[in-house]
Amino acid sequence: VCSSDLAMFDKLKFYGSRYRLNLATCTELREVADEALNGGFYSPTLVDAAIDAENNLLEIGPAFMDALAELGVVVPESIEECIWGVLHYSIQQIATLAVEPEVGLAGIMEVYRGCNLYELNQKSVGDSHDVQDLIGAYWEYNEIWEKYV
Repeated sequence: VCSSDLAMFDKLKFYGSRYRLNLATCTELREVADEALNGGFYSPTLVDAAIDAENNLLEIGPAFMDALAELGVVVPESIEECIWGVLHYSIQQIATLAVEPEVGLAGIMEVYRGCNLYELNQKSVGDSHDVQDLIGAYWEYNEIWEKYV
């Protein structure tokens, strides 16, 4: 298995986890399914997710998850494991400059807010999942943007 295939498996798992966390959109799932097909991955339900399914999450989501199972991409059942996986992937994307920092940080904030991680704070915002510095960076970036741009 080549590194580009591993990267696609990671990306598929990331979007499968986002779906399980109710954070994925039908557009995201459709686009990543299409990207996988164009990258040489194939399963009948991947075609459904990319092309054939109606443009709604109730149809694309299950087709996407079935496609992941057909491709051998294992998405954790546990919500907590999905949270950790999505955070790890997002941080890795920032660290390797695969995405602009503000895009990656916005993704981390989406998990923080969408999964109600603020309810788990111990001493500081985001400390339950050790993302307090990244949340601070997100707000710092946005404050600079608002103040100077």
